[in-house]
Amino acid sequence: LESLRGDEIIRIVGPQGSGKDSVVAAVCRYVWKRRELFGIDHIFWLPPAEKMVPTVDSLYGDLCMCTNILKDSTSNIWDTDDTLLECRERIQIELEELNVVVVLDGREFSNKASQQGLEKFISFLLQGLNVKILVIEAQGSSDGLSCISHLSRDSATTTNGDTVTTIDVYPLSFKYTACLFGDHCKFINNSGCPAAHNGFEFADLLEPT
Repeated sequence: LESLRGDEIIRIVGPQGSGKDSVVAAVCRYVWKRRELFGIDHIFWLPPAEKMVPTVDSLYGDLCMCTNILKDSTSNIWDTDDTLLECRERIQIELEELNVVVVLDGREFSNKASQQGLEKFISFLLQGLNVKILVIEAQGSSDGLSCISHLSRDSATTTNGDTVTTIDVYPLSFKYTACLFGDHCKFINNSGCPAAHNGFEFADLLEPT
């Protein structure tokens, strides 16, 4: 949340199953409920979910079309694909008066050509537009997005002057998973369990010191 206020790119990195999507989704919900405070007009998650069909001839529809073309590309098509060029022109016009957050799932861009396309798409979104970008990456994939992977693990600046922050997400330990469960289980936090009355007591019960 703090990074969203000042940085253009926020990388969310972590191993599979550590909760990267959940963290980003929670942040997006929080920001959207307070969009006036954050000065945000829209939040877009790209590529779209498998069963989501965006409205045709809409900003989100164009963003989805652009990312889907790049995701499936096997060669450098950024400046040669007519559909992509037309889509980019519409996106640039549609974004001119808006402040948006774009979540990009970098894991969906699985080959070198699509990763290079994603890099160019990120640069395009940051050129003169009021866009904040959250990039979700799997741990160990930092070589994929060369436009940001050479930066430090904490905070740095791209060659274009865009500020980048990397946030590492790790799995909860067994103890804190048990604590989280205990805090939300009505049979424990409502004194329904005689051996544990809160999350910490439940965690200690399952994992003695």
